[in-house]
Amino acid sequence: MKTPTITLTKRKVILTPHNQPGEGVYSSSQYPLINFVVSKRPAFLDPRTLRLTGKFRLLDGTNALPQNAIDTTQSDVNGIAVPHAVGVGSIFDEISIQTLNGRNLETIRNYNRFRATTTPFLKSAADYSNTMTLADCLQQSKSTTSALVCNQEVDFSIPLKTGLFTNDLINLSEKGMHGLQIQLNLAQNSQATNPYAQYGATGTKTVKTATKPFRYEVLGLQLHFDALEISPALFQQLPSTGTLAFNSINSMHSTLLSSDQTVSLRFGSSNVLSVTHSMIPSIHLNNSLVDSLRIMPPRNSATANGDGTLAGITQIQYFKSGQLFPYDFPLDSSEQTAVDNPQAMFLEPVQASVDLYDTRTSSLSCNTVEALQNNGCYLSNQFDLAAPALTLPDPQSVYALGVPMDSQRQGVSFKTENYSIRIQSALNQRSPNALFTFVLNRNIAMFGPTGIEILD
Repeated sequence: MKTPTITLTKRKVILTPHNQPGEGVYSSSQYPLINFVVSKRPAFLDPRTLRLTGKFRLLDGTNALPQNAIDTTQSDVNGIAVPHAVGVGSIFDEISIQTLNGRNLETIRNYNRFRATTTPFLKSAADYSNTMTLADCLQQSKSTTSALVCNQEVDFSIPLKTGLFTNDLINLSEKGMHGLQIQLNLAQNSQATNPYAQYGATGTKTVKTATKPFRYEVLGLQLHFDALEISPALFQQLPSTGTLAFNSINSMHSTLLSSDQTVSLRFGSSNVLSVTHSMIPSIHLNNSLVDSLRIMPPRNSATANGDGTLAGITQIQYFKSGQLFPYDFPLDSSEQTAVDNPQAMFLEPVQASVDLYDTRTSSLSCNTVEALQNNGCYLSNQFDLAAPALTLPDPQSVYALGVPMDSQRQGVSFKTENYSIRIQSALNQRSPNALFTFVLNRNIAMFGPTGIEILD
């Protein structure tokens, strides 16, 4: 009798949207929802290979492309781009992942800001200028380069970074997730478009803003991934019921106003792995006059098109039910704030909250350290002359707050206990700043023939 063959066969899978409009064009005002259905099948989805591909373009009221030119003044068609640190990913406001039997696995609101907050702590400035642009040519360390790319319709191939899709292989069969439904919600035009900036040899900033509005469109969308198909003999050996673990990310929005403020949040999760925060002046949210996805320290007196003045953070404390946790001491960087130095006591926990102590991805650089005086990189070392404009990275730093909860990656329970963060800064109580919170959770689910149930 012949022994059954036990194999995994790799297949390339390409899906088109389940709700594709007639011409295949999606925009924030028409067809803002994109839905993909990954069918239930005896196969494993490899999330490392999951990519969204398509075409992106910016158009004005006459359906004309921009004509950005760095050597001319701003005009109707010169002065429009996308948030260059996020690229095409800036157009996605929310991502939701469900099973085909209707169980919600993960919903990340403010998804574009989540990507803006975490990506710089996983990628270096060199990555932005080189490897990342191969998949998304709008994702750059230089806003001028990104703006010039916007002068034409461009192709993109971007990963969908979520908590679930950072796990190992995902079982799509009835002995696992029972298939998946992925829904993407598009962001407003005012959030996904902004001016671009040029910087001189000493960091002098010149902003160019188009005098007429633009909108974005995406078309020809496809979802690509590798599926490892399970042979019948192997499928029979898999258990019909059991439990599985996966990660997910939740997002929350608060407001900072006072110089000594404590923000309390209820996560309702039993296995919190880390918490990451980012900030921006509230007046800059959904504002096409600035980069709405920039992450920065609190600011006083910011205007619709200006950053205002720095309201430096001097001390942070993290709490669980009123007790200092996971550090039993305040994080104090008042001396670094006073002399305008990098605040390593704040930034190192943020790095760990994003990469969970995976030091292979620790990429703190001159573009990920607030207040680092790096104007020297705008000069030629040999001749002390200004470098060409297109070679100058935007000197805007990345600034975030956060803390890892468990170095063993098992999670800490906040099911019935509040999480709090106390922030002491120079805010003047008249300048609201938005505080975005992203919580990485570890979840336990039970699967069976009738579907999947989230246990915790």
